[in-house]
Amino acid sequence: MRPLRAPALLLVLGLILTVGSAPAQEPPPLVTDRPDFTESAVTVPVSRVQVEAGYTFTRAGSAHRHALGEALWRIGIAQWAELRLGLNSFVVSREPGESNREGLEDPTLGIKLALADGAQGWMPGSPTVALILAGALPSGGRAYRGDRIQPEAKLSLAWTLTERASLGSNLNAAWLREEGDSFLELSGSVSLGYALTDPLGSYVEVYGFEPVGTGGPAITHINGGFTYQFLTRYQLDLRAGTTMAAQPRESFIGVGIAVRW
Repeated sequence: MRPLRAPALLLVLGLILTVGSAPAQEPPPLVTDRPDFTESAVTVPVSRVQVEAGYTFTRAGSAHRHALGEALWRIGIAQWAELRLGLNSFVVSREPGESNREGLEDPTLGIKLALADGAQGWMPGSPTVALILAGALPSGGRAYRGDRIQPEAKLSLAWTLTERASLGSNLNAAWLREEGDSFLELSGSVSLGYALTDPLGSYVEVYGFEPVGTGGPAITHINGGFTYQFLTRYQLDLRAGTTMAAQPRESFIGVGIAVRW
């Protein structure tokens, strides 16, 4: 992480000055990219900083994995754009018969661009649309560090169905490198959200990858969870999910928090 330390400090200092000079006004509703896999199609308001973080426990057979952090800094730099700095997680993986692996994941740097505003109601031709361009930087812990920048692009789509229901979808492509081989990984998702009350939300989602690793199979996950917003700028979340038809079956549970300034 040392290569990013000085730039990150300068970035945070600049953000504090920017936010401090922003005019006082009623903030828009908090929209997060967690806890589901689907990234939202909404950017953080200009001159606002939003931090999202969490913890996930994953089990596949007798192997398990702890990921603490999942930190994503989202900074509104224009009405149509946000800067994204992913500090990701400290990971501890334990597999029978093998040495434990632990360390920081590679950080990511990217930008989200708002491309189109959606319309009220079920209108598939008029979604809210955003594009995320990002790359993982090879500066994490030795156990999880890549040997080069690994770029990724995500197209985020969202529809407002009713006052309480919404639908989101992502179409993603990443150029990855594993064990010296490069490959294109495609992934996609569909997430249905429903507001149970004003502060309490819920969602159910299906997402998948193809391939998983070099020459690996396609894997599909199903998951769901809840969010709770309070004091207009805080959100707590809880989620759980599992793979579909994968052996050994992988299941996970996680919690998180989001804060906006």
